[in-house]
Amino acid sequence: MTGISTHSPAKLEKIQAQLERLVALVEHPGTPDAERQVASEQMERLIAKYAITEAISSKDATNSRDIYTMDFDYAGPYNNLRHTLMSVIADALGCRYTWKMRTKTGTIYGLLKNIELAWLLYQSLEEQMDRNRQDGRIDTDVTSQRSYMYGFSISLGERLTSHYAEALNDLSESDRTKGELVLVSDAERIDAKLHEKTGGAKIKSTSTSKNINSAVFDGIEDGNKANINTGAGIGTTRQGIDV
Repeated sequence: MTGISTHSPAKLEKIQAQLERLVALVEHPGTPDAERQVASEQMERLIAKYAITEAISSKDATNSRDIYTMDFDYAGPYNNLRHTLMSVIADALGCRYTWKMRTKTGTIYGLLKNIELAWLLYQSLEEQMDRNRQDGRIDTDVTSQRSYMYGFSISLGERLTSHYAEALNDLSESDRTKGELVLVSDAERIDAKLHEKTGGAKIKSTSTSKNINSAVFDGIEDGNKANINTGAGIGTTRQGIDV
């Protein structure tokens, strides 16, 4: 086994560029099914590899990496199953996702670039999930549709977990140790941010939606904002992210 000892920001940017290229390929209506399947598999492996690579390449002290939040307000069918998909993606990118069933709202916590990437990947994978369930191979009754959507997310989570283990095995011991320490530190500060925002309230931490009417970003602390464009024909034009 050859240890990967160099993880520069340039390497991380290369992974991001590859992911964006694969997302475009998967989403393009002219992509043949076989090519789309290969691209999806490659995308999953890169998703699993991204968080640990980002952690290793970080030059920041572990306690100086800002944690951001991004809140979603959803409307539409099968909301809880779309939340499940976002939860799986967030976990793979070292983020945390919570949702409130009563209000159909969700919040993702994590590093800014990880949140942005999670949103990009969610849109692509949700489109893939909906395309598969509507192509005639899945029965149209509610039980079959819900079963397929749940299975899609759970299977994705299992594959990402397996790919992450493979990514760890490809690392040198020193890189693996550094990366995991950074991720643990991030997780602790994400939990602190979650507690701060919710006031310690219990919120279901599993499972988001294509039919997003708006995205609401509450002001937190100094209200430092970073805007990203997430138009994509789903009723949302600009999103804000709070730190």
